[in-house]
Amino acid sequence: MEQVFTNGTYRGEGRWIDQKTEGHYTAQYTITDGADGAKVHEVERTFFKPDATVAYEERTTVTFESQPRSGVAVTIRSRQGEVTGPGYTLDHQCHYDIEIAPDNHLEFTFHANEAGLTGLGSATNKGNRTYWKESLSRIALDKTL
Repeated sequence: MEQVFTNGTYRGEGRWIDQKTEGHYTAQYTITDGADGAKVHEVERTFFKPDATVAYEERTTVTFESQPRSGVAVTIRSRQGEVTGPGYTLDHQCHYDIEIAPDNHLEFTFHANEAGLTGLGSATNKGNRTYWKESLSRIALDKTL
């Protein structure tokens, strides 16, 4: 797999839109090396209600495992279980598609560089189509310790 993701912690915000409403959220990714050259993303997202109170929090672990010819196997783990689907990397981009459950499909594209990550995705869940974009900056390590 072309190495798209740089280890580190990334923080930022996202915006989502569906057929009825829209909202915003904060996100933090911590990217580390996994087994056999995989990259592991520990992801925390906090979604907000219109009055700025917390609507809900999402915690997932996303693993990207190298496959032949720029392919990746992507596994998403959460409290709801684990799903795996195909993806690929080209240049500084990574895209994947996963069936979460019947009538629940997720697709996501990353653009990565040393300074940060940008993600663009969509999901269809029981006929509701949701789109989102998130922009995250890499947090510099404190080297004064």
